[in-house]
This record gives sequence, structure tokens and C-alpha cells, in this order.
Amino acid sequence: MRSLIRGCEIRENPKIDVIMPTWNSNTKYFPLVVRHIIDVLNPHHLIVIDRFSNDGTQENLRKYAGNILRLVELDVDLATARRIGGLLADTEIVCYIDDDVIIPLRLKSLIMRLLDELMNSNKLGVIAFNLCSNGPIIKMHQVNVSRIIRPLSHLSIKDVLRRGIHSYSRGFTFFFCIKRKLLETWNPPIDLSAYEDYHLSQHVVNSGYLWVEFSSPCVIHVKDYRFRGFYRYLKQGLWEGANAVRAGIPLDYIILHVLGRFVGSLLNNKPSQFITYIGYLIGILVPKRFRVWTR
Repeated sequence: MRSLIRGCEIRENPKIDVIMPTWNSNTKYFPLVVRHIIDVLNPHHLIVIDRFSNDGTQENLRKYAGNILRLVELDVDLATARRIGGLLADTEIVCYIDDDVIIPLRLKSLIMRLLDELMNSNKLGVIAFNLCSNGPIIKMHQVNVSRIIRPLSHLSIKDVLRRGIHSYSRGFTFFFCIKRKLLETWNPPIDLSAYEDYHLSQHVVNSGYLWVEFSSPCVIHVKDYRFRGFYRYLKQGLWEGANAVRAGIPLDYIILHVLGRFVGSLLNNKPSQFITYIGYLIGILVPKRFRVWTR
């Protein structure tokens, strides 16, 4: 990847389809999200799997995406929405983006170089980007690989207790680009609406490909992270816990993960994390009630 970061000649901008799951996604930032997808990625198609939104989401998609829009209405969970979108794509490389993520316009040339690398590599399966919720976007010349996702089976007890499951085996899916052939063999549980990112990233690495993530440049997450009371964190935990076992994470890993997060929240004085993992435990015990959350 070093040669890529230092710069390489692009033979031709790769033709890509972009996939976005939506469900009442029409915030004040949503038109900007769509416009930046068009301007930066220049997609062949924007494929949207929408869960029957009634808040103007579909109207804005038609307004800003025009004739490249492929809009499919399906009442399905997030993993199934991602998979169906991938199967509807007809390009070799597919990009996924969440409905609350903005790609900075000045990153276009860099992203095109990364897509070219992905298309022509026999080892790379996914290139993903982390978020920048606060602070400035990191400059392009500071691009570096932040982590490479590992198979869960390669983690030690110490890894899971210290950093949890997420840091090593669960890839970021806010904005990522993937070889389409990997989606053809991905079979997630039909009702998986959290940890679909874990399920997909483990599928990629267990298929013999690399899932590589860049910490910079960061894409912009426009979700509001102001403190809104402990119920917000409890709900997050209920949702993730209800999906953890369904995603195929072995119970012993889940126990180690939760134990490490509890201890970490106490040592670091993070009551919101403690509340989140109270919800996580409840979600594991009563999964059907909490499995779905608006994406």
C-alpha cells in the first residue's frame, strides 16, 4: 500500500455502483450526503434499499440522484439490505455509504487511487474509512493504514479483554469499497440489523482477502452526538446485544468482551459505556424485542 499512498498513476477511473440502505433518513444533511456521493464518486448507479421511508427521503433521492438512481423498497434488516444492494450492482467494485456520512470533495483523487488499487489487487478485498465526528479532516499526505481486520479465531483472551471484539475483528462500514464477488458468497442472517459489519468483515478475511482501514482522511459523520440521557446508551446496548449472538460471535467471546468493557468503563469513569453494556446483556437475554433499530 505504500506505493499507493505516495501516489500512482490511475489507468482509468473505476466504474462503481454505490449502495445506501435508508430508513426515514431525510435529515437536513441528507441532500448534501447524496450530492457529495455524485460529485466525488461519480457512480454508475446509486442503489438505495429503502425501508418504505415516508419523510421525504425518496423524494430527495430522486431530486439529486436523477437517472442514476435505482430505488428498491423492501422491509428488510440492514444485513439483508446490504446484500441485496450488492447483488443488484453490476460493477466489479461496489462502494457502500451510510445515509449520514459526507465524503469531502477534495478527497476525490485520493479515493480514485484507492479504488484503482482495490480493483487491481489480488489480496485486497475491502478498503474502508473511519469517521471524523469532531475536528478537522486530516490532510491527504497523512494517509495511513490504521488497522487490518483479523479473523476472530486469531484473537487471544487478552486481546478481547483489553480492546474488545470491535477493535480487531469488526470492520468499519460507514464508507467502504469492496470487490463485488465477495458479496455473492456472503450469506448473513436475514434478520441481522447490528453486527452486520462484523459478519461481513469476518466473511472477507476468512475468504482469504484483506480488509484494510484508513484512519485518514476521515469522512464526516453528521450524526449529532450530544448527550441525550442514559436511555440513548441503554438502547444502543439493547440493539447490539440482541444481534451479537445472531451475528455468529461465540458466547465465550461475547462474555469476555462485555467483562472487559465493564471493567474499562469503571476504570475510565465512563458511565455511558457502563449503561450501554447493561443494555447489551439484556439484549442477549431478550433478543427478539430489541433486534431492530432505525438505521
